[in-house]
This record gives sequence, C-alpha cells and structure tokens, in this order.
Amino acid sequence: MAETTTKRKAKRAGAVAPKKGGSGEELAIRQRSDARVERRYEPKPSAASNVKALALWAGAVISGAGFYGQFLRAEDKGPHALAGYLLAGGVALATGAILFGGRAARPIRVGDAGLAVEKDGGEIERLGWNEVTAVHLTADMLTFQGSGTSIGISRPELRDAAARALAEARARIAARLEGLDTAGLEGPADDSAGDPLALDPPQVAGLHCKASGKLISFEKDARLCGYCGEVYHKDGVPPRCATCDAKLRA
Repeated sequence: MAETTTKRKAKRAGAVAPKKGGSGEELAIRQRSDARVERRYEPKPSAASNVKALALWAGAVISGAGFYGQFLRAEDKGPHALAGYLLAGGVALATGAILFGGRAARPIRVGDAGLAVEKDGGEIERLGWNEVTAVHLTADMLTFQGSGTSIGISRPELRDAAARALAEARARIAARLEGLDTAGLEGPADDSAGDPLALDPPQVAGLHCKASGKLISFEKDARLCGYCGEVYHKDGVPPRCATCDAKLRA
C-alpha cells in the first residue's frame, strides 16, 4: 500500500494543487469549480499509415490510367488492350487498402477528466479515471476499458499520448495497472508534447454519491476526488476515495 500511495502522489502537469490535511498528507478532495486541464494529441504518421496512403495513391493512378485507356482514348485508336486490367487492378488495390489497411488513429485527450477520443462530427467520447476497469497493453495498442466504453491509443501513431496516459494512470489508478507489463513505456511523459486545454466543470447534478448513494441534486453539493474524479455528496465524503484510495478527509 505504501508503494501505491507514493505513486498516487506523483506530480502531474496541469493538475490542481493539492490541499493539505492535518497530518501533512495531501488531500485529494476537490470542488466542482476547481480548474481542470487535459492535453490533446494528434496522431503521427506510422509505417502502416504510409503504406496505406501509398496504396491508395497507386490505386487511384492505375485506375485513372485504365479509365483513360478504356473510355477517353482517341476514337480512331479504340480502347487499349490493357485498359480493363488497369482499371480493375487499380480499383482492387484502392479497395484493399481501404478495407485491410486499418483505420486512421483519431486524436486523443488525456488529463484530469480521464481519457477521450475525438470522433466524427465533433463528438468526444470520454472515459473517466474512476470508470476504468482494466488496462491492456500490446505492441501496437494501449487500451483503457470501462463498462461499455473502451478507448485505445495507437502506440506507433500516438506515442506521446500513450506515455502520458500510462503516467497519469500510475498516479491516479495504480491498482488497475497491477500485473501489466509496461516495458517500452516506462519513460516519463513529455510535458512539452500535446496541446493543453482547459476543461469545463463536470456535469454532476443527477449523479449519486459513490459512498452514501445520496442523490446530488445541486452541483454545488458535489465533491470530486482530485485523482480519479469519483463523485461524492458534500455530506458523504469518506476518509479515503472508494475507487482509488486517495485521502479525502483529514
């Protein structure tokens, strides 16, 4: 427990300054209105994405040449003998790149609100630190799993985001990383990477206190764990967070 507590107290870029309890131990309790930040990471091209882009380009060029030879060639010459093969081959190459080349990575956000992935239409899907139930790591992907939500971070295309997410997870939800082989991601997160963004206050009205189950009818009655973001009613804050064990009361 001593090792876990020490990890939980690791400093995080942009985190709200901790409050002190009577014993000098940091208190993680926060008001809803306290400032929160996150960092936004754009994916970088990887070898796989470069191959896909090259295949799409080649398919477009080849099919374009086939289309010209089949339909646009001078009438007195007629369609080229290879035009049909070029057209079919180019379309097949482009289609294969789209179907089997994998989806491009999407921008990832990491910070006080947990993890988020930007989707089409400006939608942002979020997973709070308190909602993470498991963390999985492969050679290509770091995945945070919750109940009904999973956010994967491509290591080749979002290396800085993966390093930041792992560092934040160590500080906030260390218990979820037990038994995880993090070889290759042990280095410190680059504080200069990613774009810092201010977060709006969380919407907490209508939620229930994690400790007492009491309904939070007014947002001013909410209190948050500064590490994992768990929500409590001001009258039901426990001594330690029920999710990450951070100290909440002196």
